[in-house]
Amino acid sequence: MQKDTYARGIVGGIALLDLGWRFFLLETAGRVYRNMGAGFSLPVPAWIILPLSAVLIASLIIFVRHVQEPLPRTALFAVIVGALSNLTDRIVHGFTTDYIFLPHGAVINAADILIVCGIAVFLFSHPQPRIDK
Repeated sequence: MQKDTYARGIVGGIALLDLGWRFFLLETAGRVYRNMGAGFSLPVPAWIILPLSAVLIASLIIFVRHVQEPLPRTALFAVIVGALSNLTDRIVHGFTTDYIFLPHGAVINAADILIVCGIAVFLFSHPQPRIDK
């Protein structure tokens, strides 16, 4: 069993809760923002977002298979799961459901948090190169 199995289970659980919460809010007329665009509500049409997302997710899945260290591997898993969660929402509803309202008008969801945190952890989990003087 790999060392990162439990962490990946937690990440997967967060994504499942996120999807469930989105569906619940949509069904109960909860307060949500329907993000028709890409990240940061950039106005990108669905015919570009859907195939591009699929290609990026597939590329990350291929790449993560070559990562040996548990922390960067789990970080990439978080990015993949978050992206899959948003892609699922976009395929089912035609938009991404955002429900965490931040100050200054930003609205996000848990999948967005997984993506951003996953990228940050991945970038900072690699050993820094030494500079010899």
